[in-house]
This record gives sequence, structure tokens and C-alpha cells, in this order.
Amino acid sequence: TLAALESKIRQRLTERGYQALSTGATKLKLIVSEVRSIQVHVVGAREPGTYTVPAIATPMHVLYEAGGPGELGSYREIELIRGGKVVGTLDLYAFMRTGSLGTQEGLRDGDIVRIPVYRNRINLMGEFKRPGLYELLEGENLAQAIDYAGGFTEGGFRGQVLLFRVGEQELSVADVVAKDYATAPVREGDVVVANPLRNRYENRVAITGGVVRPGYYAWTPGMTSDDLVARAQGLDRSVSKTNGVLVRRPENSVGIYIEFALNQPVSIEANDSLYIPTYMDLAVFDSIQVRGFVNRPGFYVHYDGLTVEQAVLLAGGVQSVADANLAEVTVPDQDDRGGFTGKQRVLNVALNWKGSGTPLTPGATVSVRKRKNLNTSKLVHVRGAVPFEGGFSLMYDGEPMRDFIGRLGPLPKNALPSFAVVLRKGPKQIVRMNQESDILDPTWLALGSTDSIAINLANPRQVQRIHLIDGDTLVVPSRTNTVMVRGAVKNEGGHALAYGRRAKFYIRSSGGYAPQAIRRSTVVKYANGRSAEIRYALGVVPVYPRVYSNSEIFIQYKDQDREKADPAQVAAISSIMTSLSSLALGVFYLLRN
Repeated sequence: TLAALESKIRQRLTERGYQALSTGATKLKLIVSEVRSIQVHVVGAREPGTYTVPAIATPMHVLYEAGGPGELGSYREIELIRGGKVVGTLDLYAFMRTGSLGTQEGLRDGDIVRIPVYRNRINLMGEFKRPGLYELLEGENLAQAIDYAGGFTEGGFRGQVLLFRVGEQELSVADVVAKDYATAPVREGDVVVANPLRNRYENRVAITGGVVRPGYYAWTPGMTSDDLVARAQGLDRSVSKTNGVLVRRPENSVGIYIEFALNQPVSIEANDSLYIPTYMDLAVFDSIQVRGFVNRPGFYVHYDGLTVEQAVLLAGGVQSVADANLAEVTVPDQDDRGGFTGKQRVLNVALNWKGSGTPLTPGATVSVRKRKNLNTSKLVHVRGAVPFEGGFSLMYDGEPMRDFIGRLGPLPKNALPSFAVVLRKGPKQIVRMNQESDILDPTWLALGSTDSIAINLANPRQVQRIHLIDGDTLVVPSRTNTVMVRGAVKNEGGHALAYGRRAKFYIRSSGGYAPQAIRRSTVVKYANGRSAEIRYALGVVPVYPRVYSNSEIFIQYKDQDREKADPAQVAAISSIMTSLSSLALGVFYLLRN
């Protein structure tokens, strides 16, 4: 060792004339300035392999580098092998329990740290401080296994554990009492379960209601209700003169209720529960409701003297968009005995915030509305082929389109005013968010769809009839001079606009109808969303729709499944055709005669 080497050098130098070393006048200190490296092999670890470590390293250093024992590795019998012989063993349980490693054999180049597979492992479950798998050496017992797990938890039953064991053919279970822990042997695969304490008390009683400190207290023999009230710091000022209730739960029978007067104490038994009534238990309170544009809409208790203004303040005050000067109050009618008749009166109340307010009766409802004409800015959005895109203000809701487009300026040459469209939010579906509210207020959510209204801006009559409202969007499409043909044609695609041509021209330009096409389904969809279909003159001659710029022609395919007829259908159709043929021949002969 370094200390032995230092002692030996001091002795040699003293013998050769350095006498001051023996007196301490001269000091001698050896310091290792460079440590050589050695290679150590690790087997059975999480990361087995060969590790290069300093020559002063110990087996614990190498175990740390290798990640510790593997999943099936032993923690108790880690071997240090040198020259084919075991020169030392390491038990990690001692380190985990006490933090002590004891004396470790130093490592040398070529040493092997071998972690064998565990031999005896048991499973501790339940109310142990550190439940899990534990490895036991030969001769160790159940008490030592419990010690490795840190002992029982505070809520665990220490007097007995259950031991489940794997036999040769079947499982078995045994209960081991505390006095046998130190002698009870354990075997590989045993499962030890610690149960919790029973959720009951030997001497507990409860008191609730009109006492200063309600809760649980310890029961003592001879205790009375007065003794329990005294332990709860006496009766509260809210106590009622009504009789109290004692709930008793005997060991071997159903529970019973016992009524008693507060001035006549009754005896208390273990597990009894005592309830002292309070004034609030029998008090009946009326309420009022505040709803609308307030910060905390809901129901509030009605006391004498409550006014409309105070009710609004109890509801958190009005919101920034609310009308703070006027409220609607619904007052229920009452009969001579104070009961509600089911009828009500509606009043508009001017709110007085600086003087005496308007009194409220029980059951009344205060509704705070939004300020009138709060949203004065009404916009229509304009998009597409227009001089300026964006939002344009309406002079008023319902402004005619004729007056509005006069403010847009002349449309560009690429505009299609005949196929303009107005997008408008459809009817709203009100979704209730607050189940306690029954009026439209900010706690409700409105969902709606968007409708499209086709309009020909070049038609003065249409422009005069259409009126715009807040939130509308006017779209004027840009002329592309293209026509798209889609669906059941031989060659789908786009075509340049040919002025004055109808749909049949573009279908022919696409190679004509496909064999599976439904010709009567031909539809022309225009830029404003409207569509036109084939009409038949005299029911026979097809008249194809006109086609303009930005149009789209669509033809449907036949349903192949519906085209296939079963044999019964074929037979029925053949019979009908035969009958029609016979009828035609008969008519022919009659006409000839």
C-alpha cells in the first residue's frame, strides 16, 4: 500500500543519514501523480462487457459503470474472479441498508466481476414500506426479509402475514403470526402479503351539528351525551331547541335511532354518533334569481330589505355592455297565505344607484339586458373583382344593394357582375351552455350556417330588391373565360369559352358522353352557385343549358349495381314486352280494317 511504501522509504533514508526524518524536522510524503489503467471484465450486468478503469478502482466502481446486476442477476453473491478462482464476494444489500461496503478486494488487470443468477427470491406485497422482490441467502428467514423491506407501514397489521407458496403441483397458503417471523423459513417464489388494519375503531364516538368543535372523540365507559358535548367545547350559539338524534350501531344487530332532549343526557356507547340540531336545519329560505348581462348570474337567498340594486351587486355587478339604468323584474303573485299562485307580473324598473332602491319580493327574477343600439358599426365585406376589397360600412341595416354598389365605384373589365353572390349567415341554432339560465345571455352559444344568395348586379330590378344586412359578404367573381367539364365524359378537363355555345358543344369537345353516362343528369353550375339542367321540348327534344364564363358542366355515372338485373327481372321485362308487342299488332290490324 502507499502507507507501507512511505514507511519503508522513511526507514531506509533514516538508516542512511537522514536522522531529521525520525525527529520530524524533515517531512516525507508520497503522492501518486499518475495511475495506470487496467481492464476488467463484467458478466451478468445490465451492460456487460470489458471496462478500462484506474488500478485503484474497486468492484463497486465497475458495477456502477456496468449499470448494476441484470434483471435476473444476484445482489447478494457478486464474485470477483482472478486466475480462475473466486478471491472475493460482494453483498449489495449491506450497502443499501447501512451504506457500508466493508473491505473490498482491489482490482487487477484481467479480473472478472461475475454476477450470477439469483438463487432464492421472494415477493413482499401489501403494507410494507418497500414492497418488492427480495433475494435471501441460505439460512435467512422471514424476519430478515421483512427487515430488508423496511418493516411494516404505519397502517399495516403487524401481528400476522399471509404466505403464498408454490408447491409441486398446486399452490398453498399459510398465515404466519408475529412470534414465528424469526423462525419461519422461506422458499424461492414465496409471496408474503401484509394486510392493512381494519377500518374501524375500538373506542370512537362522533358528534356533529350545533357544537363548537364537531368531530371524533374517544369513548370512555360511563360517558353521557353531556360529557361528549363538553369535550366538543359546548353547544354552539346556532343550536336549536329541537331534540337531538343518537345513531347506535351495535356489534351484532342493525343500527337504531334514539331521540333525546338536550336537557336530559343519555348514555353513550362505543361507535355512537350524536347529532345536535341547529336553527339552520329547519330554516326555510326564499330565493331570487339574477340573470342576463351580470358577472355572476344565478340564485341568491332572499332576506327582508333586499332591493333590485342590491341583487345586481350580489351577482357581481353589471358587465360592460349591460344597461345599468333599466332592469326587467318578474314578480310572482302570492295568495293570502304567502304561497305562489303560478302567475306573475313583469315590471320595468329604473335602477337607482344613489338613493333607496326598489324592494324585491321572494321568488322574483331580475333580468339585466344589453344596452340598446350598442353595435352601431355595421359592415359588409366585399371580395373578388372589385376596385377595393375589404369592409364597407352600411348606412343602416337593410340598405338596398343599388345604393351600396354605387359607393364601390366602377367594376373592372374582368368582373362578372351577372354572377355575383351574397353570402349571409343563416338562422342561428341556440345552444344552451348554462342549464340554470333560461334566457339568451352571454353564457349561451350561437351556431349558424352560411347561405348564398345569387344576384345579377346588371339587373336593376334585382339590385333594387336585395337589401344588405350587417355581416353580409358580396363576392363578384373574376372572368376566367374557361368552362370545366367533369364526370361521365370521355375526356374530363377545361375548355376556352365559346360565346353563345350551349353545354352540348363542350360535351362534344370532351369526346362526348361516356358509355356509363346518365345524359339526363347533365347540369351546368354557374359562378354564382346557381345551376341549370337539360329541358325537353315537347318532352322529347333535348334543349341544353347556356354556358357562360366560369361555368362547370357535370354528368353523373350510372350505378353499375342497379344496372344488373336478376333473372326474375329479365323474365318480367320479357313478358311485358311480349304483351306490348301483341297489343301493338292488334291495334295495327284494327286500324288497317
